[in-house]
Amino acid sequence: MENDGEKVESLGYLLLAHHSRKNSSHTIPIQIQGKSLRLCARCTGITIGFGLGLLFFRGFLGLFTSLPLLIAIFPLPGAIDWLLQVFRVRESTNPRRIITGVLIGNLYAAGGTALVEGSLLLLGYFLLFGATYMVSLFLLFKKTGALDRYITSAW
Repeated sequence: MENDGEKVESLGYLLLAHHSRKNSSHTIPIQIQGKSLRLCARCTGITIGFGLGLLFFRGFLGLFTSLPLLIAIFPLPGAIDWLLQVFRVRESTNPRRIITGVLIGNLYAAGGTALVEGSLLLLGYFLLFGATYMVSLFLLFKKTGALDRYITSAW
């Protein structure tokens, strides 16, 4: 689709890949019924991790209940990998994106399970660590402007 001489991504592409075509290296190409699709690599890992987390939800829930600090640690590799890319220290790779996504997906499954089972203490840890990540990233990006530069260059 064209818009004032620029190529505009289709909604379907953006929903599955959510990267510009020039950053298609951040996606995984798959074929379904003769159609080529691109899936975000990290989100593919998150989906796999979420599925595994649901499959082994009792074990993961017990793990996070007994060691709540893991709620802060599981997303750390993904956050570091992404930040290194945003600050142009090094480009991530799809295997790294998938592995870090699996950790995040496990965390999402445990959080969802804690919500369904009414584990208020565990939900409190999820909210505390999640809010800490969000505020920290907001302050970092506000101070450095790195995210604005990254988004501008990515699109």
